[in-house]
Amino acid sequence: MKNYLFIIFLSAIILNTSCDSRTNEEALFADVDQAVELSDPNARMGSSSGGIGSGKANFNYGIAENAYQGVMTTLPPSKVEEMVRSSRSREFFLASMIRKSMTIFDSTLIKRGATFSDAAKRNHSATAGDEHEIEYDIAKGPLAAISGYLKIGDIKGESTDKEYPFAKIFSGNGATSAPSRSPWEDSIPPIKKPELEETAEFVLGLNARNIDPISLDQAMTELEIGYGVDPVAVGLLLPAVQSAREAARKSNARGKADILIESLGFYGLDLEDDLSNMYKIGGMGSIGMLASEKYDASGDVDWATIQLNRKKFEVEMFFLWSRFWENSQSSPTSGR
Repeated sequence: MKNYLFIIFLSAIILNTSCDSRTNEEALFADVDQAVELSDPNARMGSSSGGIGSGKANFNYGIAENAYQGVMTTLPPSKVEEMVRSSRSREFFLASMIRKSMTIFDSTLIKRGATFSDAAKRNHSATAGDEHEIEYDIAKGPLAAISGYLKIGDIKGESTDKEYPFAKIFSGNGATSAPSRSPWEDSIPPIKKPELEETAEFVLGLNARNIDPISLDQAMTELEIGYGVDPVAVGLLLPAVQSAREAARKSNARGKADILIESLGFYGLDLEDDLSNMYKIGGMGSIGMLASEKYDASGDVDWATIQLNRKKFEVEMFFLWSRFWENSQSSPTSGR
């Protein structure tokens, strides 16, 4: 299948050499593999603790992670470089690449999200069916643009008793004969304004000097114990950072903690500064989404994870393709 698509892609380039530059440009950005066929159908599927509460959130992030592999499979560096050369501007390139990446993400969830609730599937299909709307200024640098999207000042301005619910529908009815069971065991409790503010401050403070697994483990423990942030909320809003933290507790950890590193290395980015910024911008996207008016808390945990993971992935792709563009412009072989 991949070889066949590659032949089609090359043929399209040859056929379009006689067309004007704009036609070439648009042809190169045509969708190639929306189905996102991956070689290992069970790759990077996270563990599940019965499919409720935090276990379900972890499991759903494992599904979403396949989209990173889908990007690397469908958009290899050579193809992205060709897109850079054919783009009339940085903004055109970024908008096209973000939308193409989101097509891969949505196709991945549609294909692999068999365990999602019917309501979450319907909500996601409605969202994915529209042309993807970019809600921030891509003319700016990614961190500056997403800082404006996060609007941490708005969070700080809320009353201390303000709550941000993740999901209002439970997987079951919450009733049980066991009196010790938490009423939130099959869902996720809301996060209060002070805790969300501290989580945002933690994310904004991430840098190349404090993202090693041990430092992350210590800082996130302080976030949970010192500031009372629910570990479930931390895992839902910062799944990649949480995974890197887990690597500190294992001698040979792989999986979620490595996929961002793998993606950055695949596209020739820096594995220190760029990784810390990838953690940062992903967290900013998730937190900004939860605090935004567009976040829909009326659904279940599945719909909550889809919304948060989708925005996280989107802003990470903004950062990834922005850095790829920058590197291509500084390359002596870029020809621009």
